[in-house]
Amino acid sequence: AGATFFKYNDDYAPAFQLAYNPSLSLTKASSDFSISIGTQLSGGYHFEADDKDTAFIYADFPLLVEFNFGHNASKDFYNDYGWFFGGGYTYHLMKEEWNYGAVATIGLRSFIFGFFFTLRYSRYFATQQNDASLHTVTLLLNLGRYFDQVKLNNKLLRILQNKPFL
Repeated sequence: AGATFFKYNDDYAPAFQLAYNPSLSLTKASSDFSISIGTQLSGGYHFEADDKDTAFIYADFPLLVEFNFGHNASKDFYNDYGWFFGGGYTYHLMKEEWNYGAVATIGLRSFIFGFFFTLRYSRYFATQQNDASLHTVTLLLNLGRYFDQVKLNNKLLRILQNKPFL
């Protein structure tokens, strides 16, 4: 879940969204680094803020190349924390109008209270006059059975290295 913020009357207004973030790792040489190609498919809704504002549906379809470090850089990662950055191209629907252009993204990944989360910030750069630059903040709950095995592997590795574990 997250929010996309766009400029409205010299202020930023939100469009709340749900997101799905599949990716495919292009490299497998290291457990702590990878390059991936993926997307963050998003759909949401902007509620009317005042009489001059209108409600609308929001959708975003980016194609991203990302550089991943540490946590979740690969399926064999051993770090509790990780980060990523990348960029790509996106098509999005906003106020019943399709727009497209470059997008940049950066984020953090970690286990929090036994769950695996990603906090992502994306910046869409408007290139058309009737378009708006967007700032998107998304908190993703990452799902997958292999995360349970990774947590176990990380605990065993810490025992072998005499490091504390959660």
